[in-house]
Amino acid sequence: MKKFISQLSHGLLATFALITTTQAQDFSIHLKSIYEEVIEHNAKQATESCYILEEQLQTLTDNKPESIKPAFTQLIKDWKAIEATYILGDLHEDYLDTPRRIDIFRQGKEDWQTQLNRALEGKSEPKVALFKHSSRSINALEFMLFQDNHISDRERAFATHMTQSICRHLHDIEQGYQQAKTRFLTEQDKSLSYIVHSLASSIFAARDWRIGDIRGLSRKYKGKPDIRRTEYFLSNRSADALSSIFNTHQQVFGRHNQERLNAILTYYKEEKLTSNIKDNLDKIQAILKQTSTDKELFDKGEAIYQISHQLYQQYYISMVAALPIVAKVLDADGD
Repeated sequence: MKKFISQLSHGLLATFALITTTQAQDFSIHLKSIYEEVIEHNAKQATESCYILEEQLQTLTDNKPESIKPAFTQLIKDWKAIEATYILGDLHEDYLDTPRRIDIFRQGKEDWQTQLNRALEGKSEPKVALFKHSSRSINALEFMLFQDNHISDRERAFATHMTQSICRHLHDIEQGYQQAKTRFLTEQDKSLSYIVHSLASSIFAARDWRIGDIRGLSRKYKGKPDIRRTEYFLSNRSADALSSIFNTHQQVFGRHNQERLNAILTYYKEEKLTSNIKDNLDKIQAILKQTSTDKELFDKGEAIYQISHQLYQQYYISMVAALPIVAKVLDADGD
């Protein structure tokens, strides 16, 4: 156990498998609530937000990025909510790679910005020019809309094509969750491990990639802060995205000890752990509530990082130990 804790403290991810017991507990009501009221709800909301952005792009008249920013912001918030609890790939392997077709943050070393500018300078229509998944990602969409103060007609055509691609993937996710519901609800042992894994992976990425990297606190960028590493630097909406991630965590745990994941932890006599997790999530959200720009996120990043680190330990060590699951440690440096 000491070796396991030491490894986790150096920034490793873990995958989880449930220990089969002879007297499995029935947590169906809580898992059903997480699935229907959090996971399915958020998938539906993201699809709707994407269609709204698509419509606004098609009817945009002033070609100003600020006009489209509210709809774009809602889309990234709703997408982050999906990403924070993404378990569809566990339920159906056909959906394993879907998130990487939507979001390429910290994925690979491809110079996709240069490739997009080259495509813009060319004459190929969007569906020909944007043939790579990276060129149709939400990151590429942000680049297309917010790299300067004017959206040209060609940039709008590209952005519309990107949005349509994202909408198709989000619709597939929504439909996939509907089709996988029976499996999720009947295989409770696996489903609980999927939920814990999604939260644990999410807190690692929030702590290191979205806070530690920009503040120079992560292992990779120790002592080398750079605000340009924020997730949505061009649109200045990284704080909104981060708040959505932690809000989704709050949804999964529930508001009180008799709801959702809190109730499952309470069954295992972990009321103190649930209280500590709730307090830390509330502290982070209190900071983010007063944080509206990437500069403010950068300035407050160390405080958020320290609280996120506490959550990281509570998820990876305390929660894994409390629940009937075991962790297999895997290196996940993000490159």
